[in-house]
Amino acid sequence: VELYQAVQNRNISRAIQCQQLINKICQILHYGTPLAFIKEALDIFGYSVGPVRPPLRPLTSDEREVLAQALISFSHSLAALWGEKEVISR
Repeated sequence: VELYQAVQNRNISRAIQCQQLINKICQILHYGTPLAFIKEALDIFGYSVGPVRPPLRPLTSDEREVLAQALISFSHSLAALWGEKEVISR
């Protein structure tokens, strides 16, 4: 919605910021299988929903660390876009 509104208002710099944020989300979604990603992201946010079940594999500790860093980076970008304090901290 924010991207659409920025384009409609011809606020190109805001639209670019929104698109860059969307690109970060797309990059984050490439860590492991979608369900493993969602479960690990929820765990990082403090919501333990348990591991994925076979045949899916959980994220490795390295993948989990990369995911956590990506979520923190996303948080900083989101906070900057909205002009707020950090959304996610570690």
